[in-house]
Amino acid sequence: MKKYLLIILLYGFWNCSPEDQITEYDLNELIKSENEFIYKTFKNETPSGKVYKVFDSGEKKYIGNLSKGIPYGDWSKLNNEGDLLEIINFKNGIPGRRYVIIYHDNGQKHIEGSYFKNKKNGLFKMYYKNGLESFRGEYLNDSGIGFWSYYDEEGKVIKKIDCSIENCN
Repeated sequence: MKKYLLIILLYGFWNCSPEDQITEYDLNELIKSENEFIYKTFKNETPSGKVYKVFDSGEKKYIGNLSKGIPYGDWSKLNNEGDLLEIINFKNGIPGRRYVIIYHDNGQKHIEGSYFKNKKNGLFKMYYKNGLESFRGEYLNDSGIGFWSYYDEEGKVIKKIDCSIENCN
């Protein structure tokens, strides 16, 4: 009985088709359409699978997924060191919500927040060069909402603003 089970398992592994495997593409080996988010290979094929970027250090990082040349899900934009700068969510090849990070020259985060349709939406934070928060507040369609907090360089709250009473723009 064990022999038959082993034979069936081995047969199943040998008969896995290449379509069952996830294909990977180096971003440098893809061509992006000029006016829209559609990718092709140098052989003019429409790729489906994971997209990665290779850095000078040899490190490989996955940045997004393609289905028939069209990006979907979260795509990461990385700097030359491989640090995350931005995440853009794609639906049917159309960019939607963007999560952005800007860094100080020492590598610490400076600003992070979300945009939707090029307007600030969601939580935004600013940081001192020492890595501690200097500001924390929320936006809805570019307008400040809720309570905003400002901090000193040691992380102590120095000011709070209620955006329903004061202008938070």
